[in-house]
Amino acid sequence: MTNKKDLKLMPNAAFKCMMWLYKFTNLIWNPRRHLKKIPLKEGMVVVDYGCGPGRYTIPAAKLVGNEGKVFTVDIHPLAIKTIKERAVRESLTNIETILVDSYNTGIQDSSIDLVLLLDTLHMIGNHDALFR
Repeated sequence: MTNKKDLKLMPNAAFKCMMWLYKFTNLIWNPRRHLKKIPLKEGMVVVDYGCGPGRYTIPAAKLVGNEGKVFTVDIHPLAIKTIKERAVRESLTNIETILVDSYNTGIQDSSIDLVLLLDTLHMIGNHDALFR
């Protein structure tokens, strides 16, 4: 059972700072280059759990292509809003956003090829509940 205290919703100002930091660090540490090391292939269905501002979502959506899909999952409304805006700007139609208030995404396990849990684990209060 998920205890709401396990979920750490960062303040909006902190989220915006994280977005700025990612823009800077992405110049040095390119997320797309690192995603290419993961077996992401065209047509795959991927979950970007704890997606934040889409650091990995956008490059993953491009790698899986139009036949694939990326579900983005986050507890922060700004994360979902940011990804929706970025998907429109980049003409990506294979991204579906999911705002959650627990560890349950509502996505059927058997429909997923890969789960990305990057730059997120430190924000998870109850690892056991997440991995159930």
